[in-house]
Amino acid sequence: MSNFKIALLGNTCNNNFAIMRYLRHLGIDTDLLLYSSDGLEGLAVINNPEWDTWDIAKWDPFIKRLPFPNGLESVIGRPDLLRCAPSKKRIFEAVNGYDFYIGGGMSPAILKRIDKRLTIFYPYATGVEWVGDEENAKKLRTYNFEWPLRAYVRNLQIKGIQSASTVICPAFDSTAETLTKIRVPFVKLPVPQIYNLEDIPFKVDSEAILYLKAMVSDENLIVFSHMRHHWVCGDSYEPASWFRENKNNHWLMFGFHRFLERFPKSKAKLILIDWGKDVRASKALCAQLGIDGSVIWLPILKRKEIFWILKHCCTIAVGEFVCSPGEHWGSTAFEALSVGVPVMQTINFSDKTFRELFGSPLPLFLNVNNDLDVAEHLAKVFLNPHEIRTKFLANTLWFNKYNGLNLAKKWLDLIVARKNL
Repeated sequence: MSNFKIALLGNTCNNNFAIMRYLRHLGIDTDLLLYSSDGLEGLAVINNPEWDTWDIAKWDPFIKRLPFPNGLESVIGRPDLLRCAPSKKRIFEAVNGYDFYIGGGMSPAILKRIDKRLTIFYPYATGVEWVGDEENAKKLRTYNFEWPLRAYVRNLQIKGIQSASTVICPAFDSTAETLTKIRVPFVKLPVPQIYNLEDIPFKVDSEAILYLKAMVSDENLIVFSHMRHHWVCGDSYEPASWFRENKNNHWLMFGFHRFLERFPKSKAKLILIDWGKDVRASKALCAQLGIDGSVIWLPILKRKEIFWILKHCCTIAVGEFVCSPGEHWGSTAFEALSVGVPVMQTINFSDKTFRELFGSPLPLFLNVNNDLDVAEHLAKVFLNPHEIRTKFLANTLWFNKYNGLNLAKKWLDLIVARKNL
Protein backbone atom coordinates (compact mmCIF):
# COMPACT_ATOMS: atom_id res chain seq x y z
CA MET A 1 0.00 0.00 0.00
CA SER A 2 1.18 3.52 -0.79
CA ASN A 3 2.74 5.84 1.78
CA PHE A 4 0.20 8.54 1.02
CA LYS A 5 -3.58 8.77 1.27
CA ILE A 6 -6.08 10.05 -1.29
CA ALA A 7 -9.61 11.27 -0.60
CA LEU A 8 -12.26 11.32 -3.31
CA LEU A 9 -14.91 13.92 -2.47
CA GLY A 10 -18.43 13.16 -3.66
CA ASN A 11 -19.66 10.50 -6.05
CA THR A 12 -21.66 11.95 -8.95
CA CYS A 13 -22.84 9.02 -11.09
CA ASN A 14 -20.37 6.80 -9.20
CA ASN A 15 -17.40 8.35 -11.00
CA ASN A 16 -15.34 8.62 -7.84
CA PHE A 17 -16.31 5.12 -6.74
CA ALA A 18 -14.84 3.84 -10.02
CA ILE A 19 -11.66 5.88 -9.50
CA MET A 20 -11.35 4.68 -5.90
CA ARG A 21 -11.52 1.03 -6.94
CA TYR A 22 -8.95 1.51 -9.70
CA LEU A 23 -6.54 3.31 -7.36
CA ARG A 24 -6.92 0.60 -4.73
CA HIS A 25 -6.28 -1.98 -7.46
CA LEU A 26 -3.02 -0.09 -8.08
CA GLY A 27 -2.11 -0.30 -4.38
CA ILE A 28 -3.01 3.29 -3.46
CA ASP A 29 -4.60 3.96 -0.05
CA THR A 30 -7.79 5.71 -1.19
CA ASP A 31 -11.10 6.52 0.50
CA LEU A 32 -14.39 7.62 -1.01
CA LEU A 33 -15.95 10.45 1.03
CA LEU A 34 -19.64 10.58 0.21
CA TYR A 35 -21.47 13.84 0.75
CA SER A 36 -24.54 13.54 2.94
CA SER A 37 -26.72 13.96 -0.16
CA ASP A 38 -25.03 11.23 -2.22
CA GLY A 39 -27.14 8.13 -2.77
CA LEU A 40 -30.38 9.52 -1.36
CA GLU A 41 -33.77 9.25 -3.05
CA GLY A 42 -34.39 11.23 -6.21
CA LEU A 43 -31.68 11.94 -8.77
CA ALA A 44 -28.94 11.58 -6.14
CA VAL A 45 -29.72 7.87 -5.78
CA ILE A 46 -27.51 7.16 -8.82
CA ASN A 47 -24.58 8.34 -6.67
CA ASN A 48 -24.95 5.32 -4.37
CA PRO A 49 -21.93 2.96 -4.53
CA GLU A 50 -24.20 -0.02 -3.89
CA TRP A 51 -25.74 0.65 -7.32
CA ASP A 52 -22.39 0.06 -8.99
CA THR A 53 -21.24 -3.28 -7.62
CA TRP A 54 -22.50 -6.78 -6.79
CA ASP A 55 -19.87 -6.93 -4.02
CA ILE A 56 -20.37 -3.80 -1.90
CA ALA A 57 -19.04 -5.54 1.24
CA LYS A 58 -15.57 -5.58 -0.33
CA TRP A 59 -15.54 -1.79 -0.63
CA ASP A 60 -17.52 -0.67 2.43
CA PRO A 61 -14.44 -0.25 4.66
CA PHE A 62 -13.14 2.46 2.33
CA ILE A 63 -16.37 4.47 2.06
CA LYS A 64 -17.11 7.23 4.57
CA ARG A 65 -20.00 9.67 4.90
CA LEU A 66 -19.44 13.44 5.23
CA PRO A 67 -21.86 15.34 7.52
CA PHE A 68 -22.70 17.96 4.87
CA PRO A 69 -24.10 17.92 1.30
CA ASN A 70 -22.63 18.62 -2.12
CA GLY A 71 -24.28 21.99 -2.72
CA LEU A 72 -24.56 25.64 -1.78
CA GLU A 73 -25.74 24.70 1.74
CA SER A 74 -22.17 23.65 2.57
CA VAL A 75 -20.92 27.07 1.48
CA ILE A 76 -23.54 29.59 2.62
CA GLY A 77 -26.20 27.48 4.31
CA ARG A 78 -29.86 27.69 3.35
CA PRO A 79 -31.12 31.15 4.39
CA ASP A 80 -34.57 30.34 2.98
CA LEU A 81 -34.82 27.43 5.43
CA LEU A 82 -32.97 29.21 8.25
CA ARG A 83 -30.15 26.67 8.12
CA CYS A 84 -26.54 27.66 8.65
CA ALA A 85 -23.58 26.35 6.70
CA PRO A 86 -21.43 23.74 8.46
CA SER A 87 -18.68 25.33 10.51
CA LYS A 88 -15.14 25.40 9.17
CA LYS A 89 -14.10 23.21 12.10
CA ARG A 90 -16.71 20.61 11.18
CA ILE A 91 -15.56 20.54 7.56
CA PHE A 92 -11.88 20.36 8.55
CA GLU A 93 -12.41 17.46 10.95
CA ALA A 94 -14.43 15.55 8.34
CA VAL A 95 -11.89 15.77 5.50
CA ASN A 96 -8.57 16.05 7.34
CA GLY A 97 -5.95 13.32 7.31
CA TYR A 98 -5.36 12.94 3.57
CA ASP A 99 -2.43 13.97 1.42
CA PHE A 100 -4.36 14.50 -1.83
CA TYR A 101 -7.94 15.35 -2.73
CA ILE A 102 -9.89 14.62 -5.92
CA GLY A 103 -13.38 15.96 -6.51
CA GLY A 104 -15.99 17.72 -8.58
CA GLY A 105 -19.25 19.41 -7.75
CA MET A 106 -18.90 22.00 -4.97
CA SER A 107 -15.69 20.46 -3.60
CA PRO A 108 -13.50 23.43 -4.69
CA ALA A 109 -15.64 25.97 -2.80
CA ILE A 110 -16.08 23.73 0.24
CA LEU A 111 -12.33 23.10 0.59
CA LYS A 112 -11.61 26.76 -0.08
CA ARG A 113 -13.54 27.61 3.09
CA ILE A 114 -10.89 25.76 5.14
CA ASP A 115 -7.91 26.81 3.00
CA LYS A 116 -7.41 23.36 1.53
CA ARG A 117 -7.19 22.78 -2.18
CA LEU A 118 -8.00 19.97 -4.55
CA THR A 119 -5.18 18.03 -6.13
CA ILE A 120 -7.47 17.25 -9.08
CA PHE A 121 -10.73 18.99 -9.96
CA TYR A 122 -12.84 17.67 -12.79
CA PRO A 123 -16.20 19.19 -13.77
CA TYR A 124 -19.26 17.07 -14.27
CA ALA A 125 -21.84 19.65 -15.34
CA THR A 126 -21.63 21.00 -18.89
CA GLY A 127 -20.03 24.43 -18.54
CA VAL A 128 -18.65 23.69 -15.02
CA GLU A 129 -20.96 23.39 -12.04
CA TRP A 130 -21.87 26.68 -10.31
CA VAL A 131 -19.67 28.62 -12.73
CA GLY A 132 -20.82 28.19 -16.31
CA ASP A 133 -23.64 25.67 -16.04
CA GLU A 134 -26.78 27.02 -17.64
CA GLU A 135 -29.10 26.66 -14.63
CA ASN A 136 -26.97 28.81 -12.33
CA ALA A 137 -26.02 31.23 -15.13
CA LYS A 138 -29.67 31.88 -15.91
CA LYS A 139 -30.49 32.54 -12.25
CA LEU A 140 -27.60 34.99 -12.06
CA ARG A 141 -29.17 36.93 -14.94
CA THR A 142 -32.23 37.53 -12.74
CA TYR A 143 -31.79 40.03 -9.90
CA ASN A 144 -33.56 38.97 -6.70
CA PHE A 145 -32.68 38.17 -3.07
CA GLU A 146 -30.77 35.06 -4.20
CA TRP A 147 -28.49 36.93 -6.57
CA PRO A 148 -25.75 38.08 -4.13
CA LEU A 149 -25.64 34.67 -2.47
CA ARG A 150 -25.32 32.83 -5.76
CA ALA A 151 -22.70 35.33 -6.96
CA TYR A 152 -20.70 34.73 -3.76
CA VAL A 153 -20.87 30.94 -4.17
CA ARG A 154 -19.81 31.22 -7.81
CA ASN A 155 -16.87 33.44 -6.88
CA LEU A 156 -15.70 31.05 -4.14
CA GLN A 157 -16.08 28.11 -6.51
CA ILE A 158 -13.92 29.88 -9.09
CA LYS A 159 -11.23 30.60 -6.50
CA GLY A 160 -11.31 26.96 -5.40
CA ILE A 161 -10.95 25.74 -8.99
CA GLN A 162 -8.12 28.20 -9.66
CA SER A 163 -6.26 26.92 -6.61
CA ALA A 164 -6.52 23.25 -7.64
CA SER A 165 -3.19 21.69 -8.57
CA THR A 166 -4.64 20.14 -11.73
CA VAL A 167 -7.92 20.64 -13.55
CA ILE A 168 -9.05 17.89 -15.91
CA CYS A 169 -11.45 18.80 -18.71
CA PRO A 170 -13.21 15.70 -20.06
CA ALA A 171 -15.40 17.65 -22.53
CA PHE A 172 -14.99 20.68 -24.75
CA ASP A 173 -17.25 23.39 -26.13
CA SER A 174 -18.82 25.25 -23.18
CA THR A 175 -16.84 23.44 -20.46
CA ALA A 176 -13.48 24.33 -21.97
CA GLU A 177 -14.71 27.85 -22.73
CA THR A 178 -15.68 28.38 -19.09
CA LEU A 179 -12.32 27.19 -17.78
CA THR A 180 -10.55 29.46 -20.27
CA LYS A 181 -12.68 32.45 -19.23
CA ILE A 182 -11.75 32.02 -15.57
CA ARG A 183 -8.08 31.59 -16.56
CA VAL A 184 -7.69 27.98 -15.50
CA PRO A 185 -5.32 25.79 -17.53
CA PHE A 186 -6.56 22.24 -17.91
CA VAL A 187 -5.46 18.78 -18.95
CA LYS A 188 -7.39 17.10 -21.77
CA LEU A 189 -8.28 13.76 -20.28
CA PRO A 190 -11.41 11.60 -19.92
CA VAL A 191 -12.72 10.46 -16.54
CA PRO A 192 -12.42 6.75 -15.64
CA GLN A 193 -16.17 6.46 -15.04
CA ILE A 194 -16.58 2.72 -15.51
CA TYR A 195 -14.94 0.04 -13.36
CA ASN A 196 -14.70 -3.10 -15.47
CA LEU A 197 -12.57 -5.37 -13.30
CA GLU A 198 -15.53 -6.99 -11.57
CA ASP A 199 -17.25 -10.15 -12.79
CA ILE A 200 -20.91 -9.84 -13.82
CA PRO A 201 -22.78 -12.88 -12.43
CA PHE A 202 -25.51 -14.51 -14.49
CA LYS A 203 -27.79 -15.28 -11.54
CA VAL A 204 -28.66 -12.06 -9.75
CA ASP A 205 -31.27 -10.93 -7.25
CA SER A 206 -33.03 -8.19 -9.21
CA GLU A 207 -36.75 -7.76 -9.83
CA ALA A 208 -36.11 -5.68 -12.96
CA ILE A 209 -33.84 -8.31 -14.52
CA LEU A 210 -36.15 -11.20 -13.65
CA TYR A 211 -39.03 -9.30 -15.25
CA LEU A 212 -36.92 -8.53 -18.32
CA LYS A 213 -35.79 -12.14 -18.75
CA ALA A 214 -39.42 -13.23 -18.83
CA MET A 215 -40.32 -10.54 -21.37
CA VAL A 216 -37.55 -11.07 -23.95
CA SER A 217 -36.84 -14.79 -23.83
CA ASP A 218 -37.95 -15.39 -27.45
CA GLU A 219 -36.97 -12.09 -29.04
CA ASN A 220 -34.25 -11.75 -31.68
CA LEU A 221 -33.43 -8.01 -31.54
CA ILE A 222 -33.17 -6.31 -28.17
CA VAL A 223 -32.52 -2.56 -28.33
CA PHE A 224 -31.48 -1.19 -24.93
CA SER A 225 -31.53 2.53 -24.13
CA HIS A 226 -30.96 3.81 -20.60
CA MET A 227 -30.44 7.45 -21.52
CA ARG A 228 -32.54 9.98 -19.65
CA HIS A 229 -35.67 11.20 -21.47
CA HIS A 230 -34.94 14.82 -22.32
CA TRP A 231 -36.13 15.88 -25.75
CA VAL A 232 -39.14 18.24 -25.41
CA CYS A 233 -38.06 21.89 -25.35
CA GLY A 234 -39.79 23.96 -22.68
CA ASP A 235 -39.85 27.63 -21.77
CA SER A 236 -37.02 27.26 -19.26
CA TYR A 237 -34.45 26.53 -21.97
CA GLU A 238 -32.65 28.98 -24.18
CA PRO A 239 -31.66 27.76 -27.67
CA ALA A 240 -27.94 27.43 -26.92
CA SER A 241 -28.38 25.45 -23.71
CA TRP A 242 -31.10 23.29 -25.22
CA PHE A 243 -28.82 22.36 -28.11
CA ARG A 244 -26.15 21.27 -25.62
CA GLU A 245 -28.44 19.25 -23.35
CA ASN A 246 -31.19 17.83 -25.59
CA LYS A 247 -30.81 14.05 -25.90
CA ASN A 248 -33.08 13.65 -28.96
CA ASN A 249 -34.80 10.54 -27.59
CA HIS A 250 -37.48 10.94 -30.26
CA TRP A 251 -34.98 9.86 -32.95
CA LEU A 252 -34.81 6.47 -31.25
CA MET A 253 -38.57 6.01 -31.13
CA PHE A 254 -39.16 7.20 -34.70
CA GLY A 255 -36.25 5.07 -35.92
CA PHE A 256 -37.52 1.99 -34.10
CA HIS A 257 -40.94 2.58 -35.69
CA ARG A 258 -39.34 2.72 -39.14
CA PHE A 259 -37.50 -0.53 -38.43
CA LEU A 260 -40.71 -2.32 -37.36
CA GLU A 261 -42.45 -1.16 -40.53
CA ARG A 262 -39.63 -2.68 -42.58
CA PHE A 263 -39.35 -5.87 -40.50
CA PRO A 264 -42.81 -6.47 -38.99
CA LYS A 265 -41.98 -10.09 -38.07
CA SER A 266 -38.75 -9.25 -36.27
CA LYS A 267 -40.15 -9.63 -32.73
CA ALA A 268 -37.90 -6.72 -31.79
CA LYS A 269 -38.17 -5.11 -28.38
CA LEU A 270 -37.09 -1.62 -27.33
CA ILE A 271 -36.11 -1.33 -23.65
CA LEU A 272 -36.55 2.17 -22.21
CA ILE A 273 -36.01 3.51 -18.69
CA ASP A 274 -38.64 5.41 -16.72
CA TRP A 275 -36.32 8.32 -16.03
CA GLY A 276 -36.24 11.96 -17.07
CA LYS A 277 -38.53 14.95 -17.39
CA ASP A 278 -39.98 13.78 -20.72
CA VAL A 279 -40.97 10.21 -19.84
CA ARG A 280 -44.66 11.01 -20.30
CA ALA A 281 -43.99 12.55 -23.69
CA SER A 282 -41.98 9.48 -24.72
CA LYS A 283 -44.76 7.11 -23.67
CA ALA A 284 -47.29 9.24 -25.56
CA LEU A 285 -45.09 9.17 -28.69
CA CYS A 286 -44.73 5.37 -28.47
CA ALA A 287 -48.52 5.08 -28.33
CA GLN A 288 -48.95 7.55 -31.19
CA LEU A 289 -46.53 5.56 -33.36
CA GLY A 290 -48.20 2.30 -32.42
CA ILE A 291 -45.00 0.76 -31.06
CA ASP A 292 -45.90 0.65 -27.37
CA GLY A 293 -46.61 -3.09 -27.64
CA SER A 294 -42.95 -3.58 -28.57
CA VAL A 295 -41.56 -1.32 -25.83
CA ILE A 296 -40.54 -2.55 -22.38
CA TRP A 297 -40.35 0.12 -19.66
CA LEU A 298 -38.07 -0.54 -16.71
CA PRO A 299 -37.57 1.56 -13.57
CA ILE A 300 -34.33 3.49 -13.19
CA LEU A 301 -31.63 0.83 -13.10
CA LYS A 302 -28.55 0.36 -11.00
CA ARG A 303 -25.38 0.31 -13.06
CA LYS A 304 -24.72 -3.28 -12.04
CA GLU A 305 -28.12 -4.14 -13.60
CA ILE A 306 -27.23 -2.12 -16.70
CA PHE A 307 -24.05 -4.15 -17.09
CA TRP A 308 -26.03 -7.37 -16.71
CA ILE A 309 -28.43 -6.35 -19.49
CA LEU A 310 -25.59 -5.25 -21.77
CA LYS A 311 -23.69 -8.49 -21.30
CA HIS A 312 -26.47 -11.09 -21.11
CA CYS A 313 -29.47 -9.65 -22.95
CA CYS A 314 -28.76 -6.70 -25.25
CA THR A 315 -28.36 -6.95 -29.05
CA ILE A 316 -27.68 -3.25 -29.62
CA ALA A 317 -27.21 -0.50 -27.04
CA VAL A 318 -27.93 3.22 -27.16
CA GLY A 319 -25.64 5.88 -25.72
CA GLU A 320 -26.89 9.46 -26.17
CA PHE A 321 -27.93 11.57 -29.12
CA VAL A 322 -26.44 14.93 -28.08
CA CYS A 323 -25.23 17.09 -30.98
CA SER A 324 -23.31 19.82 -29.16
CA PRO A 325 -19.94 20.34 -30.94
CA GLY A 326 -17.05 19.07 -28.86
CA GLU A 327 -19.34 17.07 -26.58
CA HIS A 328 -17.78 13.81 -25.41
CA TRP A 329 -20.00 10.81 -24.76
CA GLY A 330 -20.96 9.92 -21.19
CA SER A 331 -21.18 6.80 -19.07
CA THR A 332 -24.11 5.40 -21.09
CA ALA A 333 -21.76 4.83 -24.03
CA PHE A 334 -18.73 3.89 -21.92
CA GLU A 335 -20.74 1.09 -20.33
CA ALA A 336 -21.45 -0.38 -23.77
CA LEU A 337 -17.86 0.16 -24.94
CA SER A 338 -16.43 -1.70 -21.96
CA VAL A 339 -18.63 -4.73 -22.65
CA GLY A 340 -18.17 -4.64 -26.43
CA VAL A 341 -21.79 -4.55 -27.61
CA PRO A 342 -22.84 -2.58 -30.72
CA VAL A 343 -23.77 0.94 -29.63
CA MET A 344 -25.57 3.83 -31.33
CA GLN A 345 -24.21 7.23 -30.30
CA THR A 346 -23.99 10.73 -31.75
CA ILE A 347 -20.32 11.48 -32.41
CA ASN A 348 -19.21 15.10 -32.53
CA PHE A 349 -15.57 14.48 -33.51
CA SER A 350 -13.75 13.26 -36.55
CA ASP A 351 -11.22 10.54 -35.81
CA LYS A 352 -8.42 13.04 -36.54
CA THR A 353 -9.81 15.63 -34.11
CA PHE A 354 -10.41 13.01 -31.44
CA ARG A 355 -6.83 11.76 -31.72
CA GLU A 356 -5.54 15.34 -31.39
CA LEU A 357 -7.69 16.03 -28.31
CA PHE A 358 -7.46 12.74 -26.44
CA GLY A 359 -4.48 10.89 -27.89
CA SER A 360 -6.40 7.83 -28.98
CA PRO A 361 -8.41 6.69 -32.00
CA LEU A 362 -12.18 6.82 -31.85
CA PRO A 363 -13.71 3.55 -30.74
CA LEU A 364 -16.31 1.96 -32.99
CA PHE A 365 -19.77 3.58 -32.90
CA LEU A 366 -22.92 3.50 -35.01
CA ASN A 367 -23.18 7.25 -35.48
CA VAL A 368 -26.65 8.80 -35.20
CA ASN A 369 -27.73 12.23 -36.40
CA ASN A 370 -31.41 11.55 -37.10
CA ASP A 371 -34.09 8.84 -36.92
CA LEU A 372 -33.15 7.50 -40.37
CA ASP A 373 -29.71 6.61 -39.01
CA VAL A 374 -31.36 4.72 -36.15
CA ALA A 375 -33.54 2.67 -38.52
CA GLU A 376 -30.59 1.87 -40.79
CA HIS A 377 -28.36 0.74 -37.91
CA LEU A 378 -31.09 -1.47 -36.46
CA ALA A 379 -31.59 -3.08 -39.87
CA LYS A 380 -27.84 -3.78 -40.25
CA VAL A 381 -27.62 -5.38 -36.83
CA PHE A 382 -30.80 -7.38 -37.43
CA LEU A 383 -29.53 -8.74 -40.75
CA ASN A 384 -25.91 -9.35 -39.65
CA PRO A 385 -25.98 -9.80 -35.86
CA HIS A 386 -22.94 -12.07 -35.46
CA GLU A 387 -20.71 -10.13 -37.87
CA ILE A 388 -21.43 -6.78 -36.21
CA ARG A 389 -21.21 -8.14 -32.66
CA THR A 390 -17.81 -9.66 -33.43
CA LYS A 391 -16.63 -6.35 -34.89
CA PHE A 392 -17.72 -4.41 -31.80
CA LEU A 393 -15.91 -6.75 -29.43
CA ALA A 394 -12.81 -4.77 -30.45
CA ASN A 395 -14.14 -1.94 -28.27
CA THR A 396 -13.25 -3.93 -25.16
CA LEU A 397 -9.61 -3.84 -26.32
CA TRP A 398 -9.93 -0.08 -26.92
CA PHE A 399 -11.42 0.42 -23.46
CA ASN A 400 -8.68 -1.55 -21.72
CA LYS A 401 -5.95 0.29 -23.62
CA TYR A 402 -7.22 3.88 -23.46
CA ASN A 403 -9.67 3.91 -20.55
CA GLY A 404 -10.32 1.86 -17.43
CA LEU A 405 -7.23 0.92 -15.45
CA ASN A 406 -4.77 2.48 -17.92
CA LEU A 407 -6.63 5.81 -17.73
CA ALA A 408 -6.60 5.62 -13.92
CA LYS A 409 -2.82 5.23 -14.13
CA LYS A 410 -2.63 8.56 -15.99
CA TRP A 411 -4.62 10.20 -13.22
CA LEU A 412 -2.27 8.65 -10.67
CA ASP A 413 0.72 10.03 -12.58
CA LEU A 414 -0.70 13.54 -12.12
CA ILE A 415 -0.95 12.95 -8.37
CA VAL A 416 2.54 11.47 -8.08
CA ALA A 417 3.90 14.46 -10.00
CA ARG A 418 2.46 16.77 -7.32
CA LYS A 419 3.89 14.51 -4.60
CA ASN A 420 7.39 14.78 -6.06
CA LEU A 421 7.38 18.59 -6.33
